[in-house]
Amino acid sequence: MAIFIKLPRYILNLEQIRLIEFEPSPPTVIITWTNGYEATILKDFDALALIDAVEQSHQLIDVSMILQPEELSV
Repeated sequence: MAIFIKLPRYILNLEQIRLIEFEPSPPTVIITWTNGYEATILKDFDALALIDAVEQSHQLIDVSMILQPEELSV
């Protein structure tokens, strides 16, 4: 089942996302797609809208691999 979200400038299928990296200041998201070779960078309103959509969709998507910043290696 595809889970599409509409952002201010994009429409994304959450099931095709492998990894979301978020930097809060300035709001920036780097999306790694399931193919692993392609990345998309979202900024400002699109980045915040994606993070909000993911938080609202926890019951619809597998979030078992969400890592806290302190768990990430530098």
